[in-house]
Amino acid sequence: MAGDTAPHVVEDLLGIVQLLSDGSVVRGDESVLGPKEPLPDVPGVEWKDICEQLWHMSLPVGATRDHPVANPFGPESPSLAPVELPPALVVAPLGDVLRDRVLGYAARLKDMGKDVELVEFEGQQHGFSVLQPFAEAADELMRVLGRFVYQRDTPAER
Repeated sequence: MAGDTAPHVVEDLLGIVQLLSDGSVVRGDESVLGPKEPLPDVPGVEWKDICEQLWHMSLPVGATRDHPVANPFGPESPSLAPVELPPALVVAPLGDVLRDRVLGYAARLKDMGKDVELVEFEGQQHGFSVLQPFAEAADELMRVLGRFVYQRDTPAER
């Protein structure tokens, strides 16, 4: 992506999230027009409400959060115990509104004997690396991702 285009893309994406915070829900290819205000520190915005809207938009119509896409351990999901999974890197910011869900996911995978690395980021929220891509925490996440990918990139695993 060209350097001078990236800020506009980020601004547009933040505008979409901001629009969702006002209670509207947009699905599929519907037109999205709204204010281009950044989401963090917006008075009156409830992160949990935004998360509910994002779940609603990402699941099939009529599905609940027990759908396998949203809840791999839900009653509608097949067991992952017999499935050979690659190592998982689970990122759990301490201020993430979905933190309990993220920690539960990592714990369940570990209980099944899966290779899981849990990384926590103090003072950060859900999506911190997107909302503040040039912050030190985002840089640290990139270092963690690089290490995670390259330490496992051996000929035997390719």
